[in-house]
Amino acid sequence: MLTGQETATLRLLPDGSLTQKDIARMMGVSRNTLKTHLRSIYLKLDVHCRSEAIHRAREVGLLARPFSFAASPTDELADVA
Repeated sequence: MLTGQETATLRLLPDGSLTQKDIARMMGVSRNTLKTHLRSIYLKLDVHCRSEAIHRAREVGLLARPFSFAASPTDELADVA
């Protein structure tokens, strides 16, 4: 579905602290090349923005879901008291 470069780009998107300029620099491509990758990713995932791409990629298994901590047994006890 996605090319290797598109997959590499997609994996950097969830880090909200990275700008397009940062991602392009990390990948060793121009900002215009990165924009081309993003357009292709958005088209293939049928989305319109970064947040939608991240959500859809997680839905279809291209990105891991964010880790969440399960409630600890002590949390449950506090609710009872």
